[in-house]
Amino acid sequence: MVKKEKKRDSNFELLRIFAMLIIIIHHIFCHVIKMELSSDYIYGPFEMFNNAHFYRRLCILEFPLIFGKVGDSIFILITGYFLTERKKIDITKQSIKVLSQILFVTIFLIIISIIVPYLFDIKVTSLPNIIDFNNQWWFIGYYLTIIVIGQYVLNKRLCNITKKQYLSFLIIVFIFASLFFTRSILSSLSPNIPTLLIGVFL
Repeated sequence: MVKKEKKRDSNFELLRIFAMLIIIIHHIFCHVIKMELSSDYIYGPFEMFNNAHFYRRLCILEFPLIFGKVGDSIFILITGYFLTERKKIDITKQSIKVLSQILFVTIFLIIISIIVPYLFDIKVTSLPNIIDFNNQWWFIGYYLTIIVIGQYVLNKRLCNITKKQYLSFLIIVFIFASLFFTRSILSSLSPNIPTLLIGVFL
């Protein structure tokens, strides 16, 4: 018996590529361009813009900073679209897949950070610590946590409620994650809870 090949929807693939591009743009502006202009963290004291003066052109730097959240949201929405109708989500398979990708990227970046300074005679004061890479992969934990919640809570509960109850659930989650008072209460427990609720809402 011939197995049917899984069809890949090009629209979703293009959306994933778009999300990756805008996330890259966000990180370039946030961690390179803006940092060089407003702090002395990398190349020296560039603090001429750390004052009360208003520069119209610097508004351009603020606009790409929203791209990170938009890109993250697109990835969560795509994941939710494909996993919502599944009766069972293989969390182990998802975790191994994501963690293996992180391991590959981490090792690759560490090797590059050692080779590039040597090839181009760049002075390096310290080598990257592998623990720092884990600290920067916040989205991975966020992503896997939402999948776990989807498997053990959302998919089972939401399938048995009416459309009206489902809409009420979305409104309540959105209110708790967005309004200042409820958000501040959740943030007092953990600053990551409102972010997690937004992921659940998506």
